[in-house]
Amino acid sequence: MRRVEIVLSKEAFAPGERIDGKVVSICDRSFDCNRVTLSLRGEEMSRIVHGSGKSSHVHMEKKEHISEEMELLGPCEVPEGENACEFSLVLPEHLPASFAGTYSHIEYVMKANIEISRALDQGCKKMIFVQRTLPPLIPSENKGVIEQDGTPIVSVELEKDIVQPGQILPVRFMVSGDQKFRAVRMQIITRESVAPNGNHAQYDNALVEAYRRKEDINQETWNEIALEVPLHCIPPFKTDLIDFTYWLKATLDIAWQFDKVLFMPLRFSLEYREPDDSEGHMKPKFWS
Repeated sequence: MRRVEIVLSKEAFAPGERIDGKVVSICDRSFDCNRVTLSLRGEEMSRIVHGSGKSSHVHMEKKEHISEEMELLGPCEVPEGENACEFSLVLPEHLPASFAGTYSHIEYVMKANIEISRALDQGCKKMIFVQRTLPPLIPSENKGVIEQDGTPIVSVELEKDIVQPGQILPVRFMVSGDQKFRAVRMQIITRESVAPNGNHAQYDNALVEAYRRKEDINQETWNEIALEVPLHCIPPFKTDLIDFTYWLKATLDIAWQFDKVLFMPLRFSLEYREPDDSEGHMKPKFWS
């Protein structure tokens, strides 16, 4: 047998969607087959390591989301050439989306196996990408301040608190008083939080950053920064093991001192909703 492969109608699927495909075998000569099976397993895992070397300790938790197996073909003789076994299965409605992080992952793996008489079994596996659909959101304003000794020194405002892939997130800020600083930095970050067996870990990743030096900032007045959201972003989610969120991180960069930092929560959507008429009816609208 030269090759076994899983062929699907497409690469990405939503929870509750039907997966149609076939297991294809290509062989140089006929062979006796005991059976052909197909399995689909989905697993969520969080894992952190404390310490290093011999003193390291691994904390890990797992959760199974799906485990299915079906027989596609019983005992038979498979002729030479290309042969296919078709299959169809439906994903559960409430599956979390596929995810690959620093401390965690959610993976869906499909495996095909051909049991052969008097020979080693042949098979293959294929990763299944599960993606979620998100409801439209109504944008909200958001405001925050960086304080020093109880006095606001940097004010930050968001007209819309929603990040959308490929679009601009406008941010404005104002530095108050006679502050000694080098620059103001604005970042959109993602935060992956896990706690396997009660052991907490967090990883922040900056998706985009803008840096404005002091000489380019007008103090005591509003300054604007445009943050362009990357086109390929993972929607936020929360499961039993993983919490994945978006934040705006505003930093006052101070020389020879600890920086002053503000975190403001962000929401995520592919589209948003806003009032359409005086009666308050809503309609979906893409960001311009």
